[in-house]
Amino acid sequence: MYEHISVSVLLPVHREDDKVIASAMRSVMLQSRPVDQLVVVDDSGVGAHESLVKRIVTCYSNGCTLTYIHNSSNKGLVYSLNTGLAACYGDVVARMDADDIALPHRIEYQLMLISRGYDLVGGGIIKFGKQGLKAVRYPTSRLGLLVAFMRSNPFAHPAVMFRRKMILSLGGYRDVTHAEDLDLWVRCLAAGAKMSNTVLPVLMYRQHTQQVSVLHKQKQISAAKTIRSHVVSALWTRWSRWAHYMMEV
Repeated sequence: MYEHISVSVLLPVHREDDKVIASAMRSVMLQSRPVDQLVVVDDSGVGAHESLVKRIVTCYSNGCTLTYIHNSSNKGLVYSLNTGLAACYGDVVARMDADDIALPHRIEYQLMLISRGYDLVGGGIIKFGKQGLKAVRYPTSRLGLLVAFMRSNPFAHPAVMFRRKMILSLGGYRDVTHAEDLDLWVRCLAAGAKMSNTVLPVLMYRQHTQQVSVLHKQKQISAAKTIRSHVVSALWTRWSRWAHYMMEV
């Protein structure tokens, strides 16, 4: 079924507390379907998390290969994501943030959809923090995704799994102000990617005051609005490719 699909997890780290990072890493290492590779990109600029990362993987490795990358200085999220993506060797890449916790069956649930031909798979999240718990679901149907593209973001970035070669063929992440994920999803849409979300939640999403969505909320909203203006052209590109293919058949 999906046993033959290799999985890399891409996990950038920056200023997070060691206990938080350890929780995130343990949740990856203890998946019901073990991952093949964990790529950690340390963007602290001083290799602050190297010892912790290597210790956790040694304790919970379960056959997982660690690829640790130490940025020489603080390069930012987009640089770290592209650097890490280039180091991934799995057929699919699962994104993960250093302050979140993957639920035990995350990889298994998402691989079920990947094995059915999907190229990009997200999933529901459970927000947690001082404000308590809140479950957030994302659309699973084509129509639901399209409506979400026009209004918000149809995927929770740290809960996404995608086919590595597809994302590399699109040039990876672009430096779009606080909206690099939505920019990539719209390009996937234009490229004809088959997308969905799992019905069940796959991630515990930590809420805190230092998140981009809190610190740079207005800039993120503005960037997202600009990106969503390209959704119609992305759909036109997708339809044009399909029509051209049908005329050649």
